[in-house]
Amino acid sequence: MYPGAPEVCDGLDNDCNGKADLADGLALGGTTKVIDPTASRFPAIAWAPEKSVFGIAFYSNDNAGVYFQTLNSAGTIVTPTTLVDSPGVPLNNDIGWAWGGEAFGAAWSWDSGGGTYFRTVSSTGGLGVVRTILDTHEQGNPQVARIAGGNWGVAFSNFSTGPALEGVTISSTGAVSPIATIDATFGSSPQLESSGANFAAALSGTNGQAIAYLMTSSLASPSPFTLQGSAPVLGSGPGGFAFATTSTATMTAPRFYSFDPNGNPICGPVDLADSTFVPAAMTATPTGYLVASSGKLRVQEVLANCAMGALLTVDDGPNDDEVGISGGASGYGVVWSGVVTSALLLERRLFGPKYCN
Repeated sequence: MYPGAPEVCDGLDNDCNGKADLADGLALGGTTKVIDPTASRFPAIAWAPEKSVFGIAFYSNDNAGVYFQTLNSAGTIVTPTTLVDSPGVPLNNDIGWAWGGEAFGAAWSWDSGGGTYFRTVSSTGGLGVVRTILDTHEQGNPQVARIAGGNWGVAFSNFSTGPALEGVTISSTGAVSPIATIDATFGSSPQLESSGANFAAALSGTNGQAIAYLMTSSLASPSPFTLQGSAPVLGSGPGGFAFATTSTATMTAPRFYSFDPNGNPICGPVDLADSTFVPAAMTATPTGYLVASSGKLRVQEVLANCAMGALLTVDDGPNDDEVGISGGASGYGVVWSGVVTSALLLERRLFGPKYCN
C-alpha cells in the first residue's frame, strides 16, 4: 500500500486515495454464462454451505420439465443437468428452490388443476422418494424455505378459492400438514423465508401493495409487518429478515427494512440506490444483504445498520427479469432470464465475497 500503487481486489485501499476495490474502479468479478441451452424460464439459485455448491433449478421448454444442476464457487459444473419432474403438462409459474441443510427443496406447479408438488433433491442429484401433492386446486408461484433442522415450509397462491396465499409444512419424514391460510384476500407473487424458529412471507396486495407476515414454524399465527411501497422482496439470514419494496408515487426510491428473527425492527426504512432500481431478489451476506434488481440487473449491498455499500452492475438488460440471487462467505451467484443473440435464455454469473474477485 502506497500512493500510486495498483488497486487490487483485496478489500484494502492500495493506492491510498481513500477508496478500495469497486469504489476505486475495479469491475465486478465473474463472467456471464448461459445456464443450459435448454433452460427457458423461472431460474432459481440456492447456496449449499455444507456442500460448497450452488444449486440452480430451471424449467426447460425443450424437455417440458423442471431440472437442476450444481456448480462450485468457481463456476465448474459438479452435477450435470438432472430432471426433477416432468409430468408432460406445461409449468404454470415459479419454481420454489431452497437449501435445507442436507438437501435442496423444490416446489413447482402444473397447469389445469395439476396442483403444487414438493420434492427434496440432494446436491448430487438424488431425488426424494415421494413426490408430495400439496393440493389439486389451480395454484402457482410456490416458494420454499426451511427452519434449521425442522419443517420445510411451502407457500403458494390459490387461484381457485381466492386469490389467497396458502401454505403447508413438511416434516423431515415427509409428513404434510393441513393447508394453512396465510392471507385469505391476496396471494400474488409470494415470497417465503425462515430465520431462527420463524417463517416470514411477503406478497403483493391491491395495486401491488407490499404485505408481509411473521409466522411460527408451523406457518401459524401470521403477524403483519408494517411496510411501505409495492412488490415486496424478502431475504433472510441468521440475523433475521429483510424486505425491499418498489417505489410508488409517494416515494422517491425503493425502500429497505431489517427485522430480527422475532419481527422486531433493526433498522430502516432507508432508500435503496435510485428510483430506477426495481428490487427482484435478495440474499444475506456476513455483513448484511445484497438486493438484486430487474431490468438493468444491478446489485445493491446493504450493511447490517442499513447503510448502503457497493452498487454492482451485473448485466445492462434492458429486459432482465426472473432474477434470483444466493450465496455467503464463499461468494455469490445471480441467475436471470435475459436476451442472448435475440433469443430468451437463462444466464448466471458468480462473483467472490469481495465482489470484484
